[in-house]
Amino acid sequence: MPHADFSLIRREIRDAARREFSEIRSKAPGESFYTFALYSDGDATTVCPAANTEQGYERRVKKYRSDREFMEMLKSFNLPFSPFDYRWGTNEWAHLHGGSGHFAAVSAKISADDAYDATADDGFAKHKGRVFAAMLLGLKDLDAEGFFGVGEQRERIILFCSATDASETAWLEEESARRLNSAAAYQSFFDQWITNTVMAENLADHKLDLDDDEVYREFSLSLEAG
Repeated sequence: MPHADFSLIRREIRDAARREFSEIRSKAPGESFYTFALYSDGDATTVCPAANTEQGYERRVKKYRSDREFMEMLKSFNLPFSPFDYRWGTNEWAHLHGGSGHFAAVSAKISADDAYDATADDGFAKHKGRVFAAMLLGLKDLDAEGFFGVGEQRERIILFCSATDASETAWLEEESARRLNSAAAYQSFFDQWITNTVMAENLADHKLDLDDDEVYREFSLSLEAG
């Protein structure tokens, strides 16, 4: 049994996301939100919110396009300028919050010394999978309330989960987007997201190993348990 109470953590993630995203919306009146996400880190010690608007995305792309030094650097490494990197890379979004604020209590619980059985060989991997699953399920519960809209309004929003500096980033983003959005919305996201060569390569590599990945196995089991 996990040391952390993930039924409680799931509810706390839902409630924290509701408060954080409501505040984010209030700070961007008149802008069109197209995505909301929750992200953790490679050690699964935090849960943080992020969101972006069409206007925020356009500002970021314009900023990089007009940065001569940046564009010359890309050219020197024979790298293309890929706008979709900034559309789906949470670290480039207009609204990016750290692990403070309404998520502080959640982060404290999952990073506590007794959050999982450190004596078990698979203790950390299972804990990590449960954290990622709780993030997805918390977003799913908030979505079920109609927080992100309904019908056509909801179709314009993409929800997903991510993790910074983690080997699981590619499959977590892809899997969560597929589970949290309609088939059509997911496909639109995927077609843009997969153009990121690093993500494409990472996803292909990890798909081959997921059956033996304890983090993914626990993530899947937690989602099945619901």
